[in-house]
Amino acid sequence: MRRIAALALSLGLTLGLAACSGGGDAASTPAPDAETTPSQAAETSESTEKDTLVVVTGGGTFNPYSYTDEETGELKGFEADMWNELSSRLSDRYDVTIESTTFDAIWGMLDSGRADVAACFFGVNDERLEKYNASIPYAGDPIAVGVLADSGITALADLSGKTVGVAAGSAALDELESRAEELGCTVQPYETFTEVMQDLSLGRIDACANDIIAIHTYNTTGADISILDERLTQSQTAYFVRKDDASAAKLEDINEALQSMLDDGTVAEYCVTWFGDDLTVNR
Repeated sequence: MRRIAALALSLGLTLGLAACSGGGDAASTPAPDAETTPSQAAETSESTEKDTLVVVTGGGTFNPYSYTDEETGELKGFEADMWNELSSRLSDRYDVTIESTTFDAIWGMLDSGRADVAACFFGVNDERLEKYNASIPYAGDPIAVGVLADSGITALADLSGKTVGVAAGSAALDELESRAEELGCTVQPYETFTEVMQDLSLGRIDACANDIIAIHTYNTTGADISILDERLTQSQTAYFVRKDDASAAKLEDINEALQSMLDDGTVAEYCVTWFGDDLTVNR
């Protein structure tokens, strides 16, 4: 867990209060500025107070989204970079804590109020929007088709008569099987997507289909893979908060900071670093 907090400020305030209540020599205490009214002093005090913002993401080995470095214990990955930067841009309003947990426990922490934001490259869908409020989309990870760079396949229409490899049980398999007749291709299921990429690199199949991140992540063959611009499906990823007034106010501030990161290219930079592609263009 990474705690990002104004510790020095909190310590200073604590020591100051202790000194005032400890019965010290009143003569050694500086007199208040005559030009500072009580209302001005209260306003200044309030301006230094920050709300808390607890963000929960995946830990363990959920690379490249969010994972724990085994040697250092440090949280790394795309979401770690995103929230380190968002914490900095929100630091004038919030003390941000970034926590990690198992993937299946993230939503439970949000529901119980132990976290304010669920952040693990979650896709936007109707089921989630029924229960939670979502931030502005910051990226997208659509199902796409990958081919060898010199294959001559440049569009989905070129898959006619070709064989497309997919992993069994994947969303890509469902999508391709429903469109196989339309595309005129043969769908070849494999037990794992690693096998798909191996056979693609060896020329045993003509194309592969999966989400873009998976295509980049599982391409350990060294083959030059191109991803078709035309996607099989579209998708958006966002951060999620509870549906209550306090969370809605925090979401407005998150969206403002997130938009600034999209505008200046920071999110695109992190996408290329961790996923090998600028996924902000898909949002």
